[in-house]
Amino acid sequence: MFYPDNERFPYELEDPIDDSDTENPRCYQKGGFHPILLGDRLGPRSNGRFRVVNKLGAGGYGTVWLCQDTHYKPSTITKWRVVKLIAAKKSTPNCPDLKILDYFRDVARSTLDDFGICLPLEHFWLTGPNGRHLALVFPWHGCTLGTIPDYYGFHPALIKDMAFELVESLRFLHLRGLCHGDFRPSNVLLRLLPGADEMPESQLEEVLSEPYKARVIRISDGKFLDELPSTERPANIPEYMVAPATVPIAWGLHTRHPVLIDLGVSFPFSQPPKQGTTGIPISFAAPEDIFRTFDNNSRRPLLGPAADIWSLACTLAHLRVARNPFQVDQADLSSVVAQWEECLSPLPEPYRSKYREIEDIETPLDEVWGDTPAIQLDPVVDPKAVYEGRAERRLATSGTRNWLKARMMRMRRLEVYPEAAKKMLKEEMQSDAKVKERLPFLEDMEVPNVSKEGMEVTMEKEEIELFWSLLEGCWRWKPEERVSIEEVVRHPWFEGRGPREIPKPAPWMVVVRTMWSFWDYVKSVSRGRVHCVREQEWSLIVMGRLPPVVAAACRRIGKFFFALFGSLTPSALRKKLVWDPKMFSSNPPGTPRQATEDAADWETW
Repeated sequence: MFYPDNERFPYELEDPIDDSDTENPRCYQKGGFHPILLGDRLGPRSNGRFRVVNKLGAGGYGTVWLCQDTHYKPSTITKWRVVKLIAAKKSTPNCPDLKILDYFRDVARSTLDDFGICLPLEHFWLTGPNGRHLALVFPWHGCTLGTIPDYYGFHPALIKDMAFELVESLRFLHLRGLCHGDFRPSNVLLRLLPGADEMPESQLEEVLSEPYKARVIRISDGKFLDELPSTERPANIPEYMVAPATVPIAWGLHTRHPVLIDLGVSFPFSQPPKQGTTGIPISFAAPEDIFRTFDNNSRRPLLGPAADIWSLACTLAHLRVARNPFQVDQADLSSVVAQWEECLSPLPEPYRSKYREIEDIETPLDEVWGDTPAIQLDPVVDPKAVYEGRAERRLATSGTRNWLKARMMRMRRLEVYPEAAKKMLKEEMQSDAKVKERLPFLEDMEVPNVSKEGMEVTMEKEEIELFWSLLEGCWRWKPEERVSIEEVVRHPWFEGRGPREIPKPAPWMVVVRTMWSFWDYVKSVSRGRVHCVREQEWSLIVMGRLPPVVAAACRRIGKFFFALFGSLTPSALRKKLVWDPKMFSSNPPGTPRQATEDAADWETW
């Protein structure tokens, strides 16, 4: 049964978990999340390959679980994987999480790892009481980037290393013609040390601590679901919900290498979202994303690689300064615009008119008649005098009118004092002889800009100017005026860290993987699914990655096949090829495909 938002849901948590990464009980209804309990086995049909041991997160997409791969070889090794279960209504054969894989068919897994791109290792389909769910299997990584500045902000070289690797990850996507669409600290994880995903379960329990469970109550009588008779327990909602766990920084299991995750809203440069936004939180969103602006001539959304550049700058500011200057606690548009105007300049057109329309603010007559030049526009949120007063106070105290520069000059206290961290390192190595590296990038490091009285950090004035020049180039109002990813990667703030060459795949690999993509298309159509590789996307995979003669031949072959099969309906295709659809399913005759998870639902990339 589905309960609309205006109708009360019959279940609630006994003790609500105070964490934004925990789902609402309302998510567990038709088309929503798959109910999971610790110890459950996940896999297609009776496979049960992945044993659930802890929860790592949740969001609008679904839930993320840490699982043991019970089929891993050799069986003497415990292998930990991450399984992301997508909500049923978002689980389709052509959903973005699967579709994005087609753009990396010709890329070796080692290359993706080198450039910090995290894609599913494999996927399967799981049918439950709330519908049919897509399950994605990932490697296990550590904490998000958001926790780093408060711990390691005292070491600028380390921060720059991480920042540069992030830029390289985004550059890798942009060179393949893709926008990430949701670039922010929570979508960047730190890799764990080699072998961490094979630690014994006893050590894992010590690292993550015991999962916290919040029991679910039936509102009508106040009874806990786990106390009800099995015949009365609802199948669509779990008996309890689990608070997300993460690997604490203090364990020293993290490396300094970030990994970019969640490419589910990524899109090609030529195919921006029709709605004009990717749904990225407004604190990290570019103006053209928030106001959903379109090109006046083509009426296409203005979203593109420049929106990623804006989000990248917000992420870099968070990493180096421990604060995104446009960060707000809630989705408060006026607060974000006020921060923009204080840090940059008054909001220009076309965003200015759209903001006033959203906030129902009357436009002054001098702007209506064009009497005020754009350079003399007043802020649209707070009066100009307010901004001027703040700027004058900053000038008197910090020597700059710029809000973010003043923030960089301010001393801040961090969470870890270096002497304490080194002491922790020594104690850990003495207590556990098996652990060779604890807090690996704290040992024997120089600690600049730290006072003896406390863990307080400031930036040098020369670095402040360099860093601001990088951010300012990324935060220009017009997308076409922002710097490109190639300009970012060569910016002097990175102190000579040059871009790495991206290895080109062998021509035969491109051909094989491209034809593999086409086979996926034929297979999906024969199963009655929407095809996952369109003709233009298939051509994009080939274009520019093969010698001209080979590329031309591949394009001709592709056009022939798409002309032959591309416009056919599933039934027409089956008749044309004289294929038996039962060859793709192990279901008994008359059994609906959606009612079971069969072996054909297991696919590995």
